Amino acid sequence: MSSTTASTARHAVTDADLAPAIAARWSPRSFDEHATVDKSAIAAAIEAARWAPSAFNSQPWRFVIGRRSEDGRRGAIFDRVLPHLTAFNQAWVHRAGLVIVNAAYIEADGHTLPTAAYDLGLAVANQTLQLQYDGYDTHQISGIDASGLHDEFELPDEMQVFTVTVAGRHASPDQLDEGAREREVAPRVRRGSDELVLLSD
Repeated sequence: MSSTTASTARHAVTDADLAPAIAARWSPRSFDEHATVDKSAIAAAIEAARWAPSAFNSQPWRFVIGRRSEDGRRGAIFDRVLPHLTAFNQAWVHRAGLVIVNAAYIEADGHTLPTAAYDLGLAVANQTLQLQYDGYDTHQISGIDASGLHDEFELPDEMQVFTVTVAGRHASPDQLDEGAREREVAPRVRRGSDELVLLSD
């Protein structure tokens, strides 16, 4: 499936040609509450995460997945995630088709995994681009009660929750409250490349 099936109205204006899934990716908050995320797309997203690089091939990432079913209802896991989001995020996330709690083992065999968060980030990036390619928009959120999610799903002590991925089909921003709506339609901006590269030959 082409990335053009996802929302492309805010396609990035880039200084170089990028892969379509990267240029088309943005972070909407307005989702169609009647749209689901296909199980095959979820499986592909997890497979994309599975093949991300990690230090010593440790693969520390783990996911808790809550989805909206084909009848439009939020699943039990989805509803267990919602209370652990900030009020601002709860106000729009409830309409999404999918939530993924992103966690990672930060210890293994009594040893700290110093790159666990970095490795998880690589896996989530793969996952995000795969969902974009398969026609779904995503939004990464850190406005969460990470320890609450950890306890809610009885995760092991060696594991830490970092973020939640929200995914689904983009909908009109008119359904958002004023503050969120303003963010939804605001111009997309990024730092210039010259600010990002400290040294280069």
